[in-house]
Amino acid sequence: VLSHSHSSGPQGGKAELVEVTLADNSPALDKALADIQFPRSATVVAIVRDSRVLVPDKATVLRAGDEVMALITEDAEDAVKKILVG
Repeated sequence: VLSHSHSSGPQGGKAELVEVTLADNSPALDKALADIQFPRSATVVAIVRDSRVLVPDKATVLRAGDEVMALITEDAEDAVKKILVG
């Protein structure tokens, strides 16, 4: 389940901050961010793991229970949900 916060992006485009807690069956589990084909309009901006906020890089590997926060445009929502939730 994606949770949302809305804001306006550059040039008035709609951007959303979405948060997904990865389940044990997430398609993104045990993958590095560099190996996941996120849409161009989606960026993982933070991961909360074990009550610590991580600023991810391309080598960050996603784990079950991670709270993944991504900044996305509305058109990327379905693709991001499919990647993180299944």
